[in-house]
Amino acid sequence: IGVIALSVIAARIQYLDLYDTRLATVHAHTEAGNSVLEHYAGLAQEGGLTLAQAQAQAIEALASMRAPSSDMYYTVLDTAADTIVMHPFRRERAGTALDDYRDEAGTAYNSLLAQTARDGGGHVTYLSRKGNGEPPIERIAYATPFAPWQWAVSTGAYLEDVQQQAMSFTVIMTLTGGTVVLIVFALSWFIGNSIIIPLQRATAVARSI
Repeated sequence: IGVIALSVIAARIQYLDLYDTRLATVHAHTEAGNSVLEHYAGLAQEGGLTLAQAQAQAIEALASMRAPSSDMYYTVLDTAADTIVMHPFRRERAGTALDDYRDEAGTAYNSLLAQTARDGGGHVTYLSRKGNGEPPIERIAYATPFAPWQWAVSTGAYLEDVQQQAMSFTVIMTLTGGTVVLIVFALSWFIGNSIIIPLQRATAVARSI
């Protein structure tokens, strides 16, 4: 039982490690997206573009970026007006209220992301569907603030593969632990018999004398 319990604990540690790695990856990509805003803000500040032009070009640049797959894309939020600036697949959402969008558990994930950005940046976990007809699964998103424009860049990733890897690890560790226990029992039985049987024979001989 102890070996199996340790296997489960090890699997939990593995899950947390994978989760932290995924979160760090998402965070790094939001910082990369934020650097795009910094670039265009710099052009506007230097006079090469108007503010409106800089913002429009920054939006198009982020909309075209995928990192590293189509499941990981950039959205831009207006943290002052609490509205969506850009969603690459739902461009009609621009200007709509963040609170209009909730997952199936009722989590207003865009509003929470905007709040974390106002607090300096952070992550939100919510439910999302990969496609029509598919069940909702966990997705983690990170929002990084861009103070000059009062915007926030956000991107996210699904946690399905993290959970699958952790489950596979749990099964492997549990089976390994169970196998070790069976081997120990088998060896104990074999060693015990190798000692007890000769003693029983010796005892029987002594009694017969």
